[in-house]
Amino acid sequence: AAVVSARRPKMLYALLSIIIARHGALIKDKKKKHQPAFLGGAKHLHCTLVSDILLSAGGPLPKAYHHVHQLARIVDECVHNGNISNDAIKSIQTTLSEIFLPDQDGDGAASTTPSKKTNEKSSDNGPNYEANRADTMTNALQRQLNHIITAGIVALKESDPQNLFLNPVTNKIAPGYSKIIKRPMCILTMEQKINDNNYKTVDEWEVDVKLMFKNCIDYNRGESGQWFRGEAERQSRVFREEIFPQAHRLYQTEIAKRKTEEMERKRKVVSDVPDLVPLEKSTKKRRKDTATGGSKQEQELVPSMPALAFLILSDPFLIRIILARVLREVRVSISGGSTIPASSFVIPSLLQLLHMSRWSSQICAIRAKRYFIPSGGMSMESEEEQQQDPAVFAPYATLRQDIPLLLRLLLEAELDKRVVLGGDLHEAAQSQASLAPEPIVFDEWVHGNHLEVPVALVQAALVHISQPGNSTDAALVVTFPKFTKALAHVSSGVKSEDGDDRIFFQCLIRAIVRHKAKLSKPSRDAVVNAWVNDWLSSFSKRGSEEEAKSSLGTMTSAAHECYIMLLNEWSSIGNQILPRDTLLDFVSKGVKATDESESKEGRRFVALWTTTEKAKATAFEPVKKQYLKM
Repeated sequence: AAVVSARRPKMLYALLSIIIARHGALIKDKKKKHQPAFLGGAKHLHCTLVSDILLSAGGPLPKAYHHVHQLARIVDECVHNGNISNDAIKSIQTTLSEIFLPDQDGDGAASTTPSKKTNEKSSDNGPNYEANRADTMTNALQRQLNHIITAGIVALKESDPQNLFLNPVTNKIAPGYSKIIKRPMCILTMEQKINDNNYKTVDEWEVDVKLMFKNCIDYNRGESGQWFRGEAERQSRVFREEIFPQAHRLYQTEIAKRKTEEMERKRKVVSDVPDLVPLEKSTKKRRKDTATGGSKQEQELVPSMPALAFLILSDPFLIRIILARVLREVRVSISGGSTIPASSFVIPSLLQLLHMSRWSSQICAIRAKRYFIPSGGMSMESEEEQQQDPAVFAPYATLRQDIPLLLRLLLEAELDKRVVLGGDLHEAAQSQASLAPEPIVFDEWVHGNHLEVPVALVQAALVHISQPGNSTDAALVVTFPKFTKALAHVSSGVKSEDGDDRIFFQCLIRAIVRHKAKLSKPSRDAVVNAWVNDWLSSFSKRGSEEEAKSSLGTMTSAAHECYIMLLNEWSSIGNQILPRDTLLDFVSKGVKATDESESKEGRRFVALWTTTEKAKATAFEPVKKQYLKM
């Protein structure tokens, strides 16, 4: 259907409208405005389908789709490359400005952002400036090459006191020379080529010098030409062993110098790139797009472009790429001391895109009759705005509060590697207790019920430090529980669907299992204790009042299923990491924790294992499958 949709506007409208309605239906309780987590995984693949339809449409799309098609192309390139670059962020911002803020008719929304204006200015002046710099670099290198070859020619003249090779050879001086030598060469000819900038490398000059000596040997045959041949061979040897090696060495040094200068210049150009600035916060009501032309009936067959833009930004592949980029900026730029979160030119813009994706279901549920661009968190909203909509505080809190708290976790993870046994600060830490950091106050993470972005970032950071090579075995014993406690606290205000947690747990299992049999018993025990205490016992109590009313609870959670999955993975490695008696002990500990966290007798282990109710049996099936596998 997508192949022919461009030629069938009604079909295109129907397909996209169905997807918009499907995404809006993810909100189960519209009165409470419950937000499904934006890490929807397979449940959000219909967002990817929007880009697929727009990019694979057969023939040109209607004019109204121009900007969303461009946004889909940018997102597709990011997913293909597995990274979102600064240029891609700027392009996305520019395209979103055209979609969300298309006018300046006094409705309070500006159509451009500071970053866009700056980028346009740099794009006007940039190419000429770069071309001039390139020409300057080329001319400088040419002059230096001419200087090197000229010095070599001076040395050639010094080795030729009779001036045998100085001037061109004529038939009057050497009868029949032009019949024998088809490509004459002499020092004066080389000097003329230097003046004309004909030499581009020293190797080209070497070819001419060798040709000059070869011509002399080829013409002076027989006994009468023996002295000339001997002189040509002598001077050729001097050139080969002394003159040319010196010229070649000087040229290579100059090339290396120019390359270094070019790299420094490129780094300077990158550092001079204007900082990315988040889009301006805006709230708008959808109006009929009269700029697309066509009849009224044709205009009515155009879905909401802002809704499509929100869908494209909710692509689960793009979300993970953005999260990875944010985490990389936190680890590299901020923890390296080069900047702070609020002054980073990348993080606020990326967080703004993540917060937009959070509200995509809400926007699609009302067909974007009203839509907004959240702030980048650079400034705090007024108390009146926060009272009207508490969600407006989330971007500011994420940038100013959650990212610094995440940064502290990452810095402590680095410190843990140095103070544990085998680290370079271990002895100092043992002798001076003051070196130990103050305990983390995990309650600082909780600031509302719009914490999907911080939850995803902490989850990504935990998966990162669990990978082999990112933390030592001894440090993992200390670091892993810190992250699980932080995740338990930051997740307490988020009511996500079970499938969203399953994605995280499966990624974490892959990271842990990569240690294979090299994982020590203390590290293994730290992972199990943290999983049981922070997830099976308390992590699943998010929204405990709602869960108490539900027919399902902790026992059917992804945390329980993936806990048994991890034990099965360890068991498959062998008894070295998980003997059978230890396996049974861990299983008993997990069942006990989940049973104690359940508030209803009918939701406990034995009841669900033997239940005949179809709904409960279906929900418990994934967990039961892991136990049967064991």
